[in-house]
Amino acid sequence: MKRNWNEDELLEHFVVVPIERKLIGNKTGASRLGFAVLLKYFQQEARFPSKKQDIPKVVVEFIAQQLGLSSAIFEEYRWGAGERNFTYHRKQIREFFGFRELTAKDNELLTEWLHGQVQFTHDIDYLKNQSYSLFRKWKVEPPSIGSLNRMIDSAIDTFEKNLYQSTYHLLSPRTCSRLDALLESHVDEQSEEGFEEEFNEKMESDILTFRHLLSSPRKPSVSTMEIEVNKLLAIKHLHIPPGLFHHLTPKLVKKYRLRAATETVTESVHTQHPFAIHYLPSYFRIVMGKSLII
Repeated sequence: MKRNWNEDELLEHFVVVPIERKLIGNKTGASRLGFAVLLKYFQQEARFPSKKQDIPKVVVEFIAQQLGLSSAIFEEYRWGAGERNFTYHRKQIREFFGFRELTAKDNELLTEWLHGQVQFTHDIDYLKNQSYSLFRKWKVEPPSIGSLNRMIDSAIDTFEKNLYQSTYHLLSPRTCSRLDALLESHVDEQSEEGFEEEFNEKMESDILTFRHLLSSPRKPSVSTMEIEVNKLLAIKHLHIPPGLFHHLTPKLVKKYRLRAATETVTESVHTQHPFAIHYLPSYFRIVMGKSLII
């Protein structure tokens, strides 16, 4: 819920009408104010606040004034799933608006919907707001913010793992072998620091070559031209097939290009994946990096 409300907005959205006063009934004190605040919040947001601080102070004061109560007693309202009155008040409010509690089936439906949406966007705020709209349409009380965030993160994570896997299967054995060599030279350098100086110098050269693949050109010169030509030749040598990412939306391509351009090989390789897919994120970032350069 937004934090700032002017007088006209308060009058439009937070006036306690007679049918709502009837529902409030003979509740008194903090229980009366707490129930009324939850009622009007749910009417506006189609969900309950996670904590008292989620409710703007001006809203509490406006509702308290209508009930002839001090807004200060809202702090006395007992909050939490373990509080019997709080739980009963939520049940009353859900029933009043024709909503029901979340079920496992609802979570499955949302998960299925999210898996469809993440094919097009990974905008967390957008996915969260659209999820809330779905629950409002279904007349279902949504999950907690934490649970919803975890469901969205899981959908994105599943999408990315599938994307890495499908990209990997489109690469030829020759391409994979050359990607392996590029990645393993970096891993070897990280784990064999005690080797003799000339060996380290060779590894350092290979790492710089890899890092330079995604670097911007320097000032125009013959040397710069040679470096850029060598970049293109090195990428061409990988034999990465064209059109690998034509199915991705421009926003997702932008996301992965930025990742490919900013993350190091160490960040990509140091994962907890089984060995069979250990390099898939790194494969993908190199391939996407090739798309970034060409």
